[in-house]
Amino acid sequence: MAEELNILSFECLPSTNAYLKELRSKASLKSGTVIMADYQEAGRGQRGKTWLSENGQGLLFSLYYKPYKQSVEDQFILIKWISVAIVNVLKDSFGLSDACVKWPNDIYVGRKKLGGILIENSIQGEYIQNSIIGIGLNVFQQSFDESLPSAVSLFQLLGESVDLNRKSILIQVIESFYEQVNKEKELVHRAYLKHLMLRGIKALYKIHGKCQNATLLGVHSNGSLELLIEDQKQLFFHGEIEFLL
Repeated sequence: MAEELNILSFECLPSTNAYLKELRSKASLKSGTVIMADYQEAGRGQRGKTWLSENGQGLLFSLYYKPYKQSVEDQFILIKWISVAIVNVLKDSFGLSDACVKWPNDIYVGRKKLGGILIENSIQGEYIQNSIIGIGLNVFQQSFDESLPSAVSLFQLLGESVDLNRKSILIQVIESFYEQVNKEKELVHRAYLKHLMLRGIKALYKIHGKCQNATLLGVHSNGSLELLIEDQKQLFFHGEIEFLL
């Protein structure tokens, strides 16, 4: 691994991303600093959605990463790096062959949501100065709120036959992340597309409030999703489209 990890563990925090941002504002942080919590009082997902996880049941952590001359235009590569890293660990370490990425940054196993990613970048001029990469994975949880009908945990998928250690999973994910960072971007892009849920399959989406059948073709470097709708290729950004699984 290119950088030495500094893992700080807490029983409870408002959110691991928020704590890292507070640390960053007070002192110079080393790339590779990781904040891990048993519980988040105000965990967030993409677009301000709440991330729910019972105390000690999930893997909740944030990685502080300082990319080298990473342009703002290509910031979606960060999602590709960490998404591919997580899916690779799920497939290689736990045998979850149907692990995949639901565009842009949710982690699924089949049609069940296992986790999510929230990346917050600090930008100066044309470049990303640093990134806070927040990850939440359901590990031990055996029941979920009614508002999360598609949620699943590693324990539910694997049972007691597999030793689930949250810190070990964390280290595997971060090691895999740095492996992706060191690869050619085109290889990572191909891996992201390979892991993409519903790619090449006609499915139902809600687009601008209207339900439509479309075929997911791929994802562009700026993070936009390309769909084929009635023989026409169209691009969509996050928030403009909803998967109807």
